[in-house]
Amino acid sequence: MQDYVLQNDVCKVVVAEDGSISGWDIKNDRALFDRCFSQVFYKDESGCISSLKTNSNLKKDIRIENNNAIISVKNNDSVEYEVTIELPENESHFFISSKIRNNSGKSIRLDRIDLFSFLSSENGKFYISKKDIWWNFLEVPFTSYPVKAVNIEEDIIHSNKRYFRSYIFTIIQDAFSDNCLTAGFVTVKDFIGEIYVNTHKSVDFAEEFRASNIGDGIYIENGAECKSERLYLNFIDKNKQGISCYSDILAAENKPLIKEKTVSAWSPFVYFAGKEYREKTTEKNILAMVKHMSENKAEYPFEYIQIDSGYQIFKGDWDKWNEKFPHGPKWFADQVKKYGFKPGIWMTPFLVSKQSDMAKEHPDWLMKNEKDEPREINHFGEVGYILDCSHPGALNWMEELGRKWTKEYGYEYIKFDGAVVGAFMDGILYDKKVSKAKAYRMGIEAFRKGIGDDTYFIGGAFSPSIGVVNAMRVGEDIGAKWGWKKSGRKGGYTGPCPIIEGIPSTLNMFFLNRKVWHNDPDYIVVRQEGDNSDLSENEAIFWASLLSMSGGNSIWSDNPLTLAPKRKKILDKVLIPHTSTAEPLNFMKERIPYVYNLSLKLGHASYNVVGLFNHSEDKKTFKLDFKELGVNAESNHVFDFWKEKYMGIHKNEIEIRNVPARSVVLLRVTPVADVPQVVGTDIHITQGAVELSAAAYNEQLKEYELKVKKFAGKTGKIYIALPGNFKPKGLKAKKGIVELKLNLKKENKIKIKAG
Repeated sequence: MQDYVLQNDVCKVVVAEDGSISGWDIKNDRALFDRCFSQVFYKDESGCISSLKTNSNLKKDIRIENNNAIISVKNNDSVEYEVTIELPENESHFFISSKIRNNSGKSIRLDRIDLFSFLSSENGKFYISKKDIWWNFLEVPFTSYPVKAVNIEEDIIHSNKRYFRSYIFTIIQDAFSDNCLTAGFVTVKDFIGEIYVNTHKSVDFAEEFRASNIGDGIYIENGAECKSERLYLNFIDKNKQGISCYSDILAAENKPLIKEKTVSAWSPFVYFAGKEYREKTTEKNILAMVKHMSENKAEYPFEYIQIDSGYQIFKGDWDKWNEKFPHGPKWFADQVKKYGFKPGIWMTPFLVSKQSDMAKEHPDWLMKNEKDEPREINHFGEVGYILDCSHPGALNWMEELGRKWTKEYGYEYIKFDGAVVGAFMDGILYDKKVSKAKAYRMGIEAFRKGIGDDTYFIGGAFSPSIGVVNAMRVGEDIGAKWGWKKSGRKGGYTGPCPIIEGIPSTLNMFFLNRKVWHNDPDYIVVRQEGDNSDLSENEAIFWASLLSMSGGNSIWSDNPLTLAPKRKKILDKVLIPHTSTAEPLNFMKERIPYVYNLSLKLGHASYNVVGLFNHSEDKKTFKLDFKELGVNAESNHVFDFWKEKYMGIHKNEIEIRNVPARSVVLLRVTPVADVPQVVGTDIHITQGAVELSAAAYNEQLKEYELKVKKFAGKTGKIYIALPGNFKPKGLKAKKGIVELKLNLKKENKIKIKAG
């Protein structure tokens, strides 16, 4: 049997004469996968399903061409399936893509493309674990639901779950080692990518794996060709290395619109959520809050005011506002600008209410059912339809919608919601040659054309949005409660999902932030219990710390008129966004990681802010190894941010005992230096990166100089460690630490000189 081999210094991919695909890790001399294949399913005009499979008995052509392996399979109907495998030079990953050519003399309909697959019944296998059920599988939803690393064995035992699905990308990792597969689609414009594992009903192995494009039944006419998306596969690199490489390639392929600054904003949505509060979402109430924040602008240092649901009469008629907003969209935007903020708006353009003028006047713009009638959906109790952007009229409307809201009304920030409906619901499109993902992509591209590149655009459907939006919701709608259970407290909050549902995605989607888009983990909520909230102080600090550390958008949703001073102090320390991204330790080894690590710099000095997030229901002890943080220094200063406590110098590690349930300990870890150095502040959660504009020691003058910015809090403290041979002039040090108390209403320039 002849083999067709692609090989570099790291790995090789072998295509056997029968069309099966295997892989080998050259450096570690181990098998990676065996007897995998690629296939396509399609239907003819009668609805009969056919398939073309690289390792079938059909006639095939296999060749090496321009350092790619190409497998071509053709059936008697003259439908051809061509698969290309690319192995870049000196890389651990490879790519698979495919084409379907239809020369059958009639149209066919695409069902599914399995770009990379195996069946245990055909001796297909991944060599990741001794048992496939020992896999940890990163479950990534299509839109903003929790992203978790699930353990297949645990889910089988506890919930009898046998299949596992992820959209766009995933990681499959051995629960007991670093062996893993990182798989993901790096092009995203035409099809939804799905990665699927099915475990056997009676024994401990994976029965099937496939990384697929969902074909949606699109028509491929006679003489036409259809291309798949391009799939990235990496069986060698460890999880963070593999997924970082993937996100780099994803960004390079799709040219994302990354702005330097993430959004800082306020929205009334979560405060007014819940049936008792919904009617209070009015123009008058919102502008009263905006006026208060404008009059105290130093206390509220954000750019945008974002209006969420509650202004519209019907979805689809977006510029027709209800009686609670009598002056309409342009007047409201002008008021926001008058108060010194930039206006932003929420909308769901892919959802069209049944009672809307749009539905009545343009039924041809709506997705259809089998009876050629608008396909009905029930979205949170409201009956409506789905906008079909494969229709030229709907596409023109979407562009005009964007133009009108930005150029005429003056909004500078747009947030899309309900996006999953536009890209993933069953239904029939106007253009039968377009998938639902493609139609969605066409719609948001038209909207982007209307709003221009300067408008900040937040999307809600992961893969088709890449390269079009500036930010992406990566987590659930979050309200002011911890969990679904009342847990002995009042339990009166009736709004969106609890915080516990937002934690996994905020932690586990770190590798996309500032590469593909800005992560938007949803709203910061810190308000006190009883003010449409069930949040304890510890829970509020936990959620605020997590969102701020993540480095994503910073959007606050409490009532500034009723926020208690103690809770306002929490907000002051987290609201201003920074420009780095925290990463979880034990990524893929825990369903929801507990330790979050943010690497930062102040001047030339590196330090870490580490969050010990106890999201469990019991006390937890943390043992933190500094090397796991990427800290090479043996000795490190440790400062507890929320307790405002210097904890001394620790060697190699630190143990924090009995961290209460639903709480966080936030530490600054600073390598010990032989010059004066900042080791903590109580001003901002980054403890230097945001609130200090400069920190440098002048050896010649024996002088340490700090520049501190104006800040939302009225006062603040900075903690400076001094080496034993440095005696500060005019300052007292306690155990080598100088505590500086500052007025933050003005900029501060501080010089500490040796005496």
